[in-house]
Amino acid sequence: MRSASTKKSQFGDNTECVRVLRWFVSLVWSGRKTEIEQHVFRVHWSNECQRCGKTLTVPSSIDARLGPECIKKV
Repeated sequence: MRSASTKKSQFGDNTECVRVLRWFVSLVWSGRKTEIEQHVFRVHWSNECQRCGKTLTVPSSIDARLGPECIKKV
């Protein structure tokens, strides 16, 4: 298998994000639509509240990008 990263990439071939991307692409290329639909993918750029900057740990807060106290104030 050839390398998934470039010379300047910060992600090695065995990092979790590269392995997950390889797995997902293999599902798409193979046409296994039902298997893809069984998985929920959460994409987030940061685990920090966009209002106060505290670290978010609850999946619903990560999705909203706001902590429970900050979401009340918005």
